[in-house]
Amino acid sequence: MEEIPLNDPTYFTLDRDWSLLSFLLYRQQCDDFTANKCGEHKRYIRNLSAIVE
Repeated sequence: MEEIPLNDPTYFTLDRDWSLLSFLLYRQQCDDFTANKCGEHKRYIRNLSAIVE
């Protein structure tokens, strides 16, 4: 299974309202974006989990 990258510091800043939709729109602009909805959703969840820890 491919490792899902964890760090998206450009998106996850204190002055931004976070949502899955806005994260996906942000990710579409990134060079490493994949059209894999499940993978991108997992990336979003892992980033949020890391922030909470």
